[in-house]
Amino acid sequence: MTRNRLLSFSIVVLLLSNLLLAVFIIIPKDRHRPNEGPRNIIIENLDFDEYQITAYDKLIEAHQKDIRGAEQEIRSLKNNLYKGLNDDSAQNNKDSIIAQICKVQMKIENIHYAHFQDIKKLCKPNQIESYKQLTTKIAELFARQQMKPKRK
Repeated sequence: MTRNRLLSFSIVVLLLSNLLLAVFIIIPKDRHRPNEGPRNIIIENLDFDEYQITAYDKLIEAHQKDIRGAEQEIRSLKNNLYKGLNDDSAQNNKDSIIAQICKVQMKIENIHYAHFQDIKKLCKPNQIESYKQLTTKIAELFARQQMKPKRK
C-alpha cells in the first residue's frame, strides 16, 4: 500500500510538472499586441481620453493593414528578384525590380509619416506641445521595436 501511494504521488507530481511546462511553452511571455508598446507610450505622452484612444486604435488597425500590404509587395518583388539569380535572361529585370522595391519602401515611409499626421489630428490644442515633444522621440521609439526579434 505504501509503495502504491508513493507511485501515485510521483505520477501526480510528474503530471503537474509537465502541465506547468506545457503552459510556459504555449503561453508567450509577451502577452500584449505586437505594437502595444509604442501605442501605450503615445497614449500616455499625449494623455489621450477614451474617445481619442478608440479613434487611435482604429488608426493603428488601418496603418498596420497598409504596412502589411506593402511588406507583402516587397516580399513578392524580392522573391522575383532572387528567382532571377539562376536565369540569365532575368538579369536584365534586376534593376527594374530593385527600383520597384525602392518605390514600395518609399510608400511604406509615406504611410508611417501620414500615420503620425493622423495622430496629430486627434490631438486637442492643449496636447500639441506634447505631440511636438513626442515627434522628437519617434525615431528611437520605433528603432527599439524593429530591433526586437519577431515572433512567428
